[in-house]
Amino acid sequence: MRSKLTWILTPLLVLLSLSFSFAQERAVSGNVVDQDNVPLPGVSVVVVGTTRGTQTDFDGNYTIMASSGETLRFTYIGQTTVDRPVGTSAVINVQMQEDAETLEEVVVTGYRTTTKEKSSIASQTITSKTIENRPNANVIQTLSGQVAGLDISTSSGQPGAAPTVRLRGVNSINGNTSPLFIIDGTPVDEDNFRSINPQDIASIDILKDAGATAIYGNRGANGVVVIKTKGGNFNQPLQINYTGILSFSSLQDNDYNLMDSQQQLNLENLRGAGRGATLTPEEIAAAPTFDWADFFFRTGLTQNHNITFQSGSENFTQFTSLGYFDQEGILQDSDLKRFSIRNNTTGKSANDRFNYGTQLSINYSESNEPNNIGAGAINRNYILGAYQSVPYITPDDYT
Repeated sequence: MRSKLTWILTPLLVLLSLSFSFAQERAVSGNVVDQDNVPLPGVSVVVVGTTRGTQTDFDGNYTIMASSGETLRFTYIGQTTVDRPVGTSAVINVQMQEDAETLEEVVVTGYRTTTKEKSSIASQTITSKTIENRPNANVIQTLSGQVAGLDISTSSGQPGAAPTVRLRGVNSINGNTSPLFIIDGTPVDEDNFRSINPQDIASIDILKDAGATAIYGNRGANGVVVIKTKGGNFNQPLQINYTGILSFSSLQDNDYNLMDSQQQLNLENLRGAGRGATLTPEEIAAAPTFDWADFFFRTGLTQNHNITFQSGSENFTQFTSLGYFDQEGILQDSDLKRFSIRNNTTGKSANDRFNYGTQLSINYSESNEPNNIGAGAINRNYILGAYQSVPYITPDDYT
């Protein structure tokens, strides 16, 4: 009887022992990197449903106590949240991906960055995803319709023309009402934006209210537009990217039913005024019809070519871009050509106590605008010239 009892209890003890071993906590470690395989320090690692948590160190490493069947949750500002179940392995490595929506939680306010929760300034962040690959010559024009309270208008169709920017209305009668523009910490004039390559922009932060004056003084009274350009990443192999954009623009169609030369000259003949009053029916029938709209306007071609070189070692990063932009306006002899070179470098010491960075930008633009048509700048309204000029007169009739 004693031997039978021992035989029955032994499997039960084995089952209890196995059950206890599966529920026992153990150390789980790993490494967390971003989409470019760069270690992410400060990533929050939490066991879902518990209060146990930790953060990754400077090299992206972590260690946490967890049991099989539990789930580890990895969260980081600007990255998509990742859940990983704990199995039999003691090592769980994670690669996180950039999240454009959560990137808007980070706000560049001036000499520092903060989160929207901690910031007391009304602001909005625009990332490169909604800026690049747009056929706009001026980077400010790419913000149209993307920022609440930001009014951008252009009174000229000239390619690269400087727009008028108003943030939350006009708050001065005689003074400057444009916001302050900052590029990588340097104030710039809005007229220079036609020479800046929009493909080099990483993010734009718009500081809207009077809180910006605490950082930039009275120059920020009309709001501040903080622009940050792109850079490289540490421990990143060389990446070469090319972007080419080809687009066309044309004058908007209209419903004008214009007369040809015969109709115009016959009308003048009936009225007894104008050239038609002096011509015979045969001369009227032989008169040519000229399309002045085709003389003034054309289908404009826009070319945008950009090539970037991005790389980084353990303690050094670099970003280099070369850009060529050529936009033909729909008005004859109006165009904009731009050549741009940018080089951004960052570096740090081995102990991360010394950091440095350089930004080099060389931009050249050439703009042609026809502004001397006619003696004394007469008849500069090209729309009227295109649709009110009589069709029997051709450009050959003028000197």
